[in-house]
Amino acid sequence: MTIEQKHLIDIPGLPEGYRAVAYRRPVFGEYYFYNDGIQQGRTGSGQFLIVEKIKPRRIVLEETGEDTDPLLYQPIKIDGLCVLMVMHNKIWRVVEEE
Repeated sequence: MTIEQKHLIDIPGLPEGYRAVAYRRPVFGEYYFYNDGIQQGRTGSGQFLIVEKIKPRRIVLEETGEDTDPLLYQPIKIDGLCVLMVMHNKIWRVVEEE
């Protein structure tokens, strides 16, 4: 029986935006870490640190049209006249995209 374990380690020289996924001989088209840089393709022999690009995270917010309770009132004085400004606290939700 084999137990798979994952460990977090620091890899000096690994460029920002990449993460290590394996240590083996790369297959054609894979990215691998070599001589403080990222290479693509296939090497003749040897094992290397296989890396992949980290996809940028994108968060989309959508306004629901609902207000929270209570409404906030902010008094504003203009030339001695007091005006109440109504402040709405809108409810937003995260849109899950694939």
